[in-house]
Amino acid sequence: MSDSEVRVEDADAYLTILSTEGLRNLGLIAYWAAWVENVLYLVALEWVASDRQTAVLLLKGKTAGFIADLMIDIVKTDRVTGSKDGAALALAIQHAVSALRSRNQVLHSAIGGAVAQGHVALYRKDSVEPRIVPESQLDDVAMDLRAAAEKLGDCI
Repeated sequence: MSDSEVRVEDADAYLTILSTEGLRNLGLIAYWAAWVENVLYLVALEWVASDRQTAVLLLKGKTAGFIADLMIDIVKTDRVTGSKDGAALALAIQHAVSALRSRNQVLHSAIGGAVAQGHVALYRKDSVEPRIVPESQLDDVAMDLRAAAEKLGDCI
């Protein structure tokens, strides 16, 4: 084993500034964000083209942001067919995009200690000062992502 490899039994490798609850919430953010992205894709498969094979080809390799923009364009241009509710879809996508932005604020930050008890500092490369947030806010982000995934699922 090289010096750069981490052994499971090396407890120091697992030390973070986050509490056990904070680490759990960080995992839930990643988990629910993946659900949002997957449900967004599944919704798009139903809305983008009349046949699934064409929809798969159009969406292959596309990011969640691209798919969200495409879906909003479909709703705005009234290319909604059948009994589908374009207004509900637009609201669900706006919620999903907002929730994914919140996810990015957390997962794309280095998380460090804060001066206040129960708070963490989110350090981002594009900001000079860290953002100080209650550690409980991580749970709020995770639950908002869950709600966004459910709201998108209602549009299938």
